[in-house]
Amino acid sequence: MNFYIQLFWRIFLRKETPANVPASQALFLSLAVLSFLIGCGHLLFVSGQILPSFLVIFLDIAVLILFVHFLLKMFNFEARFTQTISALLGMNLLVMIIMIPAKTYLAKTVPAYMELMQNQQKPEPDMLLFVSAIFVLVMFVKTFKAMAQIFVFSLEVPIGRAYVFCGIYFISSLIVNDSLLSVFAKSATTTV
Repeated sequence: MNFYIQLFWRIFLRKETPANVPASQALFLSLAVLSFLIGCGHLLFVSGQILPSFLVIFLDIAVLILFVHFLLKMFNFEARFTQTISALLGMNLLVMIIMIPAKTYLAKTVPAYMELMQNQQKPEPDMLLFVSAIFVLVMFVKTFKAMAQIFVFSLEVPIGRAYVFCGIYFISSLIVNDSLLSVFAKSATTTV
């Protein structure tokens, strides 16, 4: 277990490549299930909504898997799928766990701040809110860079093209999740 934590941390720091990840279906499936369970648990804790939490995390993982499969097939590197997706899932899982406290604090605090601002009241300064937001932003940028590095090695493309692929993935994931959440929001307003 410690081996995998160190490996995925080193991938996040861009000191290891997906070539060092074992090409194991069991590892890939374990990481996908762990990502689903931890992601659902966190979203459920923050939102309190079971079905949207499950669907958002499921679709997020599915979009990543399909996107990576498509890219590897496009570049004729299908044999690298298990190592590449395991590197991405493992790194993302580690980052997700590290960011749980900050993301939870943001999810619980930001709506209250937004409500105060909409009512034209000045919210009290909150240093923890600021630090949490900066931490999440920095982790996102570092994750983006690490994901691009994984694509550089797995697809044998220049870093610029890898950044474009990362951008396409993140935008696709946001569109899918936003579409799903808007469906739930519409169904919630029609049933009330």
